[in-house]
Order: sequence, then structure tokens, then C-alpha cells
Amino acid sequence: MPPLKKINLKIPFSHLLISVLFFFLITGCSELDTHDPINRFQQSDELYSASMRWGEWYTLFQLMKANPENPASRVTPPTDEELEYLSHLKVPHVETIHSGIIENKKSAKTIYQIEYHPENSSVIKEIRHTVKWWYDEKTNQWFTDTPLPDAFQVPRHQTIKLSPK
Repeated sequence: MPPLKKINLKIPFSHLLISVLFFFLITGCSELDTHDPINRFQQSDELYSASMRWGEWYTLFQLMKANPENPASRVTPPTDEELEYLSHLKVPHVETIHSGIIENKKSAKTIYQIEYHPENSSVIKEIRHTVKWWYDEKTNQWFTDTPLPDAFQVPRHQTIKLSPK
């Protein structure tokens, strides 16, 4: 049997380097998505603004949870009346003015510029809304205990007492 011929395959070093980097990038991104608190914060932040923008109020309320480390933190599930009221609010634009994680990496803050109007009105109102976030290490999720802006609260009806005269 004749000896096997040696094949001399020359691959440029730059192609080899790019292939190796691409491999590490692909395998590293999946790990980053599931474990990195910074990436998880960005996802929660984007989900919050997108949910508000598209009127996905139920999804937005899933991001709201009382912080067990803050005794003053109180978040209650929305009532049917609140969800009905919110369904008539239209949010044509949500812009993130500032967003960042605080040094301890367990809390964060986002400031949104929100344009909204009631369904039956063409007058667009603009507000700034600051959302404080907290990180739950057990679930690897970011939550907020900040209520919706006052402008998004169901108006409370006041009883007007009329004088008998």
C-alpha cells in the first residue's frame, strides 16, 4: 500500500482568528442572556417601555413587585377598573432619557419621557416618569416597585355638596 499523501492546507491566520472569535461570540451570547444582571436589566427596561407603548398593561404589571428589602414598598395588582381605564389611554411615544444600574448592581433607575392621550382626544400630553428598579437574585429578574405615573391613575370622582339655597 502506498503511503498517504500529505495535504498542505493553508488557512490565513486572520480567517482562523475570525472563526475562533465568532465561535466564542456565539457561545458566549447565550450564556450572557441568561445570567448577566446588566443584560437582564436592559431586557426589563425595554420590556417596560414597550409594554407601555403598545398598551400591554398586563405585561407591564408583571414587572411590578414589592421589594422585600424596602418596608415602604407596596405594589398591588391592578383592579379591573384600572385595567379598563388604562385600555383607553394611548401612548404614541416612550423615550428613555436616562437609564443605569447603581454601583451595588442591585438597584437601578430609568427616567422615561412619555407622550400619551386618552383614546377619544387628540391632545397629546407629555410627562417624565422615574422608575426605580431592584434586582431579585433568586429569580435573576429586575422588578420595579414604582407605581404608574399619577396621570395614568383612575380619576377619583368627587362628590360635590350642593347648598339647599
